Amino acid sequence: GEGQFVDISMTDCAFSLNGMAGAGYLAAGVEPEMEALALNGGSFYDYYRTRDGRWFSVGSLEPQFMQQFCAAIGRPELASRGLSPKPEEQRALKREIEMEFEKRDFAEWQAVFAALDACVEPLLPLSEALEHPQLQARGLVARVPLADGGSQAQMACPIKFSAGLPAPRHIGAALGADTVAVLEGLGYSAERIAELKAAGAIA
Repeated sequence: GEGQFVDISMTDCAFSLNGMAGAGYLAAGVEPEMEALALNGGSFYDYYRTRDGRWFSVGSLEPQFMQQFCAAIGRPELASRGLSPKPEEQRALKREIEMEFEKRDFAEWQAVFAALDACVEPLLPLSEALEHPQLQARGLVARVPLADGGSQAQMACPIKFSAGLPAPRHIGAALGADTVAVLEGLGYSAERIAELKAAGAIA
Protein backbone atom coordinates (compact mmCIF):
# COMPACT_ATOMS: atom_id res chain seq x y z
CA GLY A 1 0.00 0.00 0.00
CA GLU A 2 2.98 2.35 -0.14
CA GLY A 3 4.59 4.01 -3.13
CA GLN A 4 8.27 4.00 -3.97
CA PHE A 5 10.68 6.34 -5.69
CA VAL A 6 12.14 4.61 -8.76
CA ASP A 7 15.79 5.52 -9.46
CA ILE A 8 17.00 4.32 -12.89
CA SER A 9 20.49 5.23 -14.07
CA MET A 10 21.83 4.72 -17.60
CA THR A 11 25.27 4.01 -16.13
CA ASP A 12 23.85 1.42 -13.73
CA CYS A 13 21.91 -0.33 -16.51
CA ALA A 14 24.85 -0.33 -18.93
CA PHE A 15 27.21 -1.63 -16.24
CA SER A 16 24.82 -4.45 -15.35
CA LEU A 17 25.20 -5.80 -18.91
CA ASN A 18 28.61 -7.06 -17.74
CA GLY A 19 26.84 -9.71 -15.67
CA MET A 20 28.80 -12.72 -16.95
CA ALA A 21 32.22 -11.07 -17.05
CA GLY A 22 31.50 -9.41 -13.71
CA ALA A 23 30.66 -12.73 -12.08
CA GLY A 24 33.91 -14.22 -13.37
CA TYR A 25 35.92 -11.36 -11.95
CA LEU A 26 34.09 -10.99 -8.63
CA ALA A 27 34.02 -14.72 -7.89
CA ALA A 28 37.29 -15.86 -9.41
CA GLY A 29 39.37 -12.77 -10.20
CA VAL A 30 39.34 -13.36 -13.96
CA GLU A 31 39.99 -10.00 -15.64
CA PRO A 32 38.09 -9.90 -18.97
CA GLU A 33 41.03 -8.89 -21.16
CA MET A 34 40.16 -7.87 -24.71
CA GLU A 35 39.70 -10.83 -27.07
CA ALA A 36 40.73 -13.24 -24.33
CA LEU A 37 37.45 -14.85 -23.27
CA ALA A 38 34.97 -17.01 -25.14
CA LEU A 39 32.42 -14.20 -25.49
CA ASN A 40 34.64 -11.22 -26.31
CA GLY A 41 36.61 -12.36 -29.33
CA GLY A 42 38.86 -14.96 -27.74
CA SER A 43 37.07 -17.83 -29.46
CA PHE A 44 35.29 -18.55 -32.74
CA TYR A 45 32.25 -16.77 -31.21
CA ASP A 46 32.49 -13.80 -33.53
CA TYR A 47 31.36 -12.07 -36.73
CA TYR A 48 32.09 -13.46 -40.18
CA ARG A 49 32.06 -11.73 -43.55
CA THR A 50 30.27 -13.21 -46.53
CA ARG A 51 31.50 -13.18 -50.11
CA ASP A 52 29.53 -10.01 -50.87
CA GLY A 53 30.86 -8.11 -47.85
CA ARG A 54 27.99 -8.57 -45.40
CA TRP A 55 28.20 -10.20 -41.98
CA PHE A 56 26.82 -12.97 -39.76
CA SER A 57 27.22 -13.43 -36.03
CA VAL A 58 28.10 -16.92 -34.85
CA GLY A 59 27.49 -17.86 -31.22
CA SER A 60 27.28 -21.65 -31.53
CA LEU A 61 29.12 -22.45 -28.30
CA GLU A 62 26.96 -25.31 -27.04
CA PRO A 63 27.72 -28.69 -28.69
CA GLN A 64 24.24 -29.12 -30.19
CA PHE A 65 24.49 -25.72 -31.87
CA MET A 66 28.11 -26.23 -32.95
CA GLN A 67 27.27 -29.53 -34.61
CA GLN A 68 24.44 -27.97 -36.62
CA PHE A 69 26.59 -24.99 -37.54
CA CYS A 70 29.56 -27.02 -38.75
CA ALA A 71 27.32 -29.35 -40.74
CA ALA A 72 25.64 -26.32 -42.34
CA ILE A 73 28.93 -24.84 -43.52
CA GLY A 74 30.02 -28.24 -44.85
CA ARG A 75 32.70 -28.82 -42.22
CA PRO A 76 31.24 -31.25 -39.64
CA GLU A 77 34.74 -32.24 -38.51
CA LEU A 78 35.23 -28.78 -36.98
CA ALA A 79 32.55 -29.35 -34.32
CA SER A 80 34.95 -31.10 -31.93
CA ARG A 81 37.29 -28.07 -31.93
CA GLY A 82 34.76 -25.56 -30.65
CA LEU A 83 35.51 -25.86 -26.94
CA SER A 84 39.31 -25.86 -27.08
CA PRO A 85 40.71 -23.46 -24.43
CA LYS A 86 43.93 -22.87 -26.39
CA PRO A 87 44.00 -19.44 -28.08
CA GLU A 88 46.04 -20.64 -31.04
CA GLU A 89 43.53 -23.42 -31.73
CA GLN A 90 40.65 -20.97 -31.52
CA ARG A 91 42.40 -18.63 -33.98
CA ALA A 92 42.92 -21.53 -36.38
CA LEU A 93 39.27 -22.56 -36.06
CA LYS A 94 38.14 -19.00 -36.64
CA ARG A 95 40.18 -18.84 -39.84
CA GLU A 96 38.59 -22.06 -41.10
CA ILE A 97 35.14 -20.61 -40.47
CA GLU A 98 36.11 -17.32 -42.13
CA MET A 99 37.13 -19.17 -45.29
CA GLU A 100 33.83 -21.04 -45.43
CA PHE A 101 31.74 -17.88 -45.00
CA GLU A 102 33.67 -16.17 -47.77
CA LYS A 103 32.51 -18.84 -50.24
CA ARG A 104 28.86 -17.72 -50.32
CA ASP A 105 26.84 -14.51 -50.52
CA PHE A 106 24.75 -13.14 -47.67
CA ALA A 107 21.44 -14.31 -49.18
CA GLU A 108 22.74 -17.84 -49.60
CA TRP A 109 23.85 -18.07 -45.98
CA GLN A 110 20.62 -16.48 -44.83
CA ALA A 111 18.66 -19.26 -46.55
CA VAL A 112 20.91 -21.90 -44.96
CA PHE A 113 20.59 -20.66 -41.39
CA ALA A 114 16.93 -19.58 -41.52
CA ALA A 115 15.95 -23.23 -41.17
CA LEU A 116 18.36 -24.03 -38.33
CA ASP A 117 18.54 -23.39 -34.60
CA ALA A 118 22.30 -22.95 -34.54
CA CYS A 119 22.79 -19.54 -32.86
CA VAL A 120 23.76 -17.91 -36.15
CA GLU A 121 22.09 -14.67 -37.18
CA PRO A 122 22.57 -12.10 -39.95
CA LEU A 123 23.75 -8.62 -39.04
CA LEU A 124 21.12 -6.27 -40.40
CA PRO A 125 21.37 -2.54 -41.01
CA LEU A 126 18.68 -0.62 -39.16
CA SER A 127 16.63 -0.23 -42.34
CA GLU A 128 16.37 -4.03 -42.69
CA ALA A 129 15.95 -4.69 -38.99
CA LEU A 130 12.89 -2.42 -38.95
CA GLU A 131 11.29 -4.68 -41.58
CA HIS A 132 12.11 -7.91 -39.74
CA PRO A 133 8.93 -9.95 -39.04
CA GLN A 134 9.87 -10.49 -35.39
CA LEU A 135 10.29 -6.78 -34.66
CA GLN A 136 7.11 -5.96 -36.54
CA ALA A 137 5.16 -8.63 -34.67
CA ARG A 138 6.42 -7.23 -31.38
CA GLY A 139 5.36 -3.71 -32.32
CA LEU A 140 8.74 -2.09 -31.78
CA VAL A 141 7.94 0.87 -34.01
CA ALA A 142 5.07 3.16 -33.00
CA ARG A 143 3.25 5.81 -35.01
CA VAL A 144 2.82 9.08 -33.13
CA PRO A 145 0.09 11.46 -34.33
CA LEU A 146 1.12 14.92 -35.54
CA ALA A 147 -0.87 18.13 -35.35
CA ASP A 148 -1.31 18.21 -39.14
CA GLY A 149 -3.15 14.87 -39.11
CA GLY A 150 -0.15 12.81 -40.17
CA SER A 151 2.06 10.64 -38.01
CA GLN A 152 5.73 10.14 -37.21
CA ALA A 153 7.37 6.75 -36.68
CA GLN A 154 9.49 6.33 -33.56
CA MET A 155 10.95 3.54 -31.46
CA ALA A 156 8.31 2.00 -29.21
CA CYS A 157 8.61 1.01 -25.58
CA PRO A 158 10.25 -2.45 -25.46
CA ILE A 159 8.56 -3.35 -22.16
CA LYS A 160 5.28 -5.21 -22.58
CA PHE A 161 2.45 -4.89 -20.06
CA SER A 162 -0.44 -7.34 -19.84
CA ALA A 163 -3.01 -4.53 -19.96
CA GLY A 164 -1.09 -2.59 -22.59
CA LEU A 165 0.34 0.91 -22.59
CA PRO A 166 -1.34 4.21 -23.51
CA ALA A 167 -1.00 5.01 -27.20
CA PRO A 168 2.06 7.21 -27.90
CA ARG A 169 1.01 10.85 -28.26
CA HIS A 170 4.15 12.96 -27.91
CA ILE A 171 6.82 13.68 -30.48
CA GLY A 172 9.84 15.96 -30.37
CA ALA A 173 9.25 19.65 -31.06
CA ALA A 174 11.13 21.94 -33.42
CA LEU A 175 13.96 23.99 -31.93
CA GLY A 176 12.47 27.00 -30.18
CA ALA A 177 8.87 25.82 -30.39
CA ASP A 178 8.28 26.46 -26.67
CA THR A 179 10.67 29.39 -26.16
CA VAL A 180 8.01 32.10 -26.03
CA ALA A 181 5.80 30.13 -23.63
CA VAL A 182 8.74 29.47 -21.30
CA LEU A 183 9.87 33.10 -21.29
CA GLU A 184 6.33 34.37 -20.75
CA GLY A 185 6.05 31.96 -17.82
CA LEU A 186 9.21 33.51 -16.40
CA GLY A 187 7.67 36.97 -16.63
CA TYR A 188 9.34 38.31 -19.79
CA SER A 189 7.30 40.90 -21.67
CA ALA A 190 6.41 40.57 -25.35
CA GLU A 191 8.73 43.52 -26.08
CA ARG A 192 11.68 41.91 -24.29
CA ILE A 193 11.07 38.58 -26.10
CA ALA A 194 11.03 40.43 -29.43
CA GLU A 195 14.33 42.08 -28.54
CA LEU A 196 15.90 38.72 -27.73
CA LYS A 197 14.69 37.31 -31.04
CA ALA A 198 16.05 40.30 -32.95
CA ALA A 199 19.42 39.88 -31.25
CA GLY A 200 19.53 36.19 -32.17
CA ALA A 201 19.67 35.19 -28.51
CA ILE A 202 16.67 32.84 -28.85
CA ALA A 203 15.25 30.73 -31.67
